[in-house]
Amino acid sequence: MTVTVGPLGESADGSDSSVARRVQSHLRTLVLNGTLPPGVEFSQVELARTLGVSRTPLREALRMLEEEGLVEAEQNRKARISACGPAELDAVYAARVSMEPVGVAITAQLRGSEQLTELDALLGAMEAASDDPVAYQPLHRRYHQLLISCAPPLFQQTLCAQQDRAERYWRLLNIAEAVPHTRRDREHREIVEAVRERDSGRAAALLAQHLARTAMTLITQIWPEDDVPATRAALRLRPMA
Repeated sequence: MTVTVGPLGESADGSDSSVARRVQSHLRTLVLNGTLPPGVEFSQVELARTLGVSRTPLREALRMLEEEGLVEAEQNRKARISACGPAELDAVYAARVSMEPVGVAITAQLRGSEQLTELDALLGAMEAASDDPVAYQPLHRRYHQLLISCAPPLFQQTLCAQQDRAERYWRLLNIAEAVPHTRRDREHREIVEAVRERDSGRAAALLAQHLARTAMTLITQIWPEDDVPATRAALRLRPMA
């Protein structure tokens, strides 16, 4: 495959680590937005040439993407964009159901007025963009990031990586079939109301249920013969709203 992306060139400080971070960020964006679709293979030599970087920072960038589960790379040979499948979807949402409610519980206790103001604005913007996946996705991503914005930085970083991986499945679904969004909008508002009231237990329970229902919707629409057992198990461990 020829990767049709422009060259990045060398970094300002000329270090391999700086170039690797730029390459990782660039390729990560291309994977998550679907420019590099699941299952696509490419030559590491060709990719380094296309991006205008040396092999050393490219290998480091691919290693970081492997750790995120987005790329499968062979030493000095081909690399492949990781396939989207029911097992990964289940793993991603099980992790989110286990961790994200903790983040929103912290935010419900520590949030300030600025978080509520932005969340209220996002609710309106998401509902207005419900039929436009391109406009909706960045708003939805920001909404979930705000829900955990008072959690420790490393906790947020870990969860944001899972949120990004989940977007790959929404892109598959948006292509395959539209989903009614009335319930989704209601659930988003209920979570914000719990955060507004500083009801951390209810916010956590509502978010866990929302995420689990999302996983079940995705698996039913994309792979109707499969299930999300790990996600269901994670939900059973959480108190109900």
